[in-house]
Amino acid sequence: MPIVSKTRSRPAGASIAVALLAVAGVITQAGNAVAAPGKVVCDRVLESFSSSKVGAFPQGWRTKEADQMALATQGGRFVVEQDGARKVLHVIHRDQAITIGKAFDGWDLKQYPVLQFQWKAMKLPTGGNENSMSQNDCSAAVYGFWDIGFPFKVNSIKYTWSSTLKVGTEISKRLGHDFVRVMQSGAAGVGQWHTVQVDVRSDYRRLFKVEDPPGPNGIAILTDADATGSEAEAYYADFRLCRPG
Repeated sequence: MPIVSKTRSRPAGASIAVALLAVAGVITQAGNAVAAPGKVVCDRVLESFSSSKVGAFPQGWRTKEADQMALATQGGRFVVEQDGARKVLHVIHRDQAITIGKAFDGWDLKQYPVLQFQWKAMKLPTGGNENSMSQNDCSAAVYGFWDIGFPFKVNSIKYTWSSTLKVGTEISKRLGHDFVRVMQSGAAGVGQWHTVQVDVRSDYRRLFKVEDPPGPNGIAILTDADATGSEAEAYYADFRLCRPG
């Protein structure tokens, strides 16, 4: 599905400066930021949930495993809600970890190297630790993924809001085909919207040791608490692509 290319008004609750921010930072409504060099303009909408029906599963999204689709659309696990003038995705973990994703065509990392999105963690999985098989849960995660074919199928970078790991932690998984990068951690800021920017091109080059990264094939979302047997809940909104400003 082609990427929507149009300019929209800034996200609700964000400052005017959100459109021109430090790359790979996290900006909270309280004004705290993780600084990084460069300015970007986030003028290309990737997903705003505007075409999805309130109270329904988001349009165009699919589960990672085909047989999980029926489960994902039940029990209020993934529900589009109205948040003021915009729509957002509300995600609640129920019994089983389910990842949903949406494929896109035409994401040129040379033109648009940065992904911006908003998230709001409501419940953190107790003791969640993405570096532990027995505690591998997170309140919120956004992936960029790349189709690479047999035998590993995809490469991915997972940007997470961790319960316990320090911001900046990076973890290699699945023989170096998946990477985790912690963008926020702990209970500070729970219940508040945060705007996150990640330099996908730079991250892919560094983590996968590729000089000229291909464009991602899509994004995915995960909120889970099955490993810890606890609870996780989060909101997601306003996915945009950003270019150097």
